[in-house]
Amino acid sequence: MPRGGGAGAEWTVAAWQDLSLGGLGAARRDLSASLKREANAGLTVAELDAAARGALAWTDARLALELERLRTEALAAAEELLRVAEVRVQSGRADPGESALAQSVVGSARAAVLDAEGRRFVAETELRFFTGLAPDAKVRVAGEFEAKDAPLDPETLLSASRGRQPDVALSVAGAERRERAVEVALATGRPFLAVGPLVTHEATGDWIVQARVAAPLPFVNPNAFEGARAKSDALIARAEASERRARLEAEIRMLLHEREHARAVRDTLREGSLLPARLALDVAGKQYAAGRAELGTVLVARRELLDAEQRWAEAVADVWRADVRLSRALGQFPSTPLGKAGS
Repeated sequence: MPRGGGAGAEWTVAAWQDLSLGGLGAARRDLSASLKREANAGLTVAELDAAARGALAWTDARLALELERLRTEALAAAEELLRVAEVRVQSGRADPGESALAQSVVGSARAAVLDAEGRRFVAETELRFFTGLAPDAKVRVAGEFEAKDAPLDPETLLSASRGRQPDVALSVAGAERRERAVEVALATGRPFLAVGPLVTHEATGDWIVQARVAAPLPFVNPNAFEGARAKSDALIARAEASERRARLEAEIRMLLHEREHARAVRDTLREGSLLPARLALDVAGKQYAAGRAELGTVLVARRELLDAEQRWAEAVADVWRADVRLSRALGQFPSTPLGKAGS
């Protein structure tokens, strides 16, 4: 504030507002809208990922429950076998080693039940975590063990997924956000018009009120480099979105094949291995009780049944897993009982 002639203080106050001549406000609004779309797409992807993880955890828990049931039944059958063996030994139709061998079978069956119980504990702990339950919450794993075999049309599924698959939508939204960022970068470097009042109090006591308009020369955009780099990022994002769409289509085709293959393995094991093994053990057990077969024949049949049950149960779980992975790739909530409840 210079002083003039000793008459008083002289000062000037100016205020102005920069107004973009390059559409900065509209560019920022578009960027904000694209950020919102990307956030919503990301939320959808996160929800689908959580549902898929929960459905896979349900599959593991349901498998563990089924294995526990099968092994509990096997333990009951082993105990019955031991009872028959002890009767044969006491009646003198077999030597004591036969009952000892049957006792060993019972011990192995009990260990298998304990193993299944441990597996169920781990699976249910994982299920609590992925469903957001308290660590000590009680869990009751419900639902049919075998998945239904509804026919699917691959081309219809692929066509539907092209327009609404969330992972592709997220990639596209990210590319759009980068394109909007290009406009913001360029608009920031375009000229601004400065408008505002200017007030001066002279040393003589006079007041001078003026208007100020400042327009820069729009010859050079200082943000041209930043804009070019942002445009490069946007083009890369567009290419990545196109690649994601193509990869997804190939992934869905593979998952459709996996779905059918898993069902073929399950059905083959059920019809070609599990059912004959159960029949073989039933016949061998009855013949052994009647004294027309040796214990070794029963043990061979039992071993084949246990192996068939384990493989069949794992194959049934693989069907569920294939369905979950396909649902996730299609952008749908899983079709497990847990997935239906979560959707």
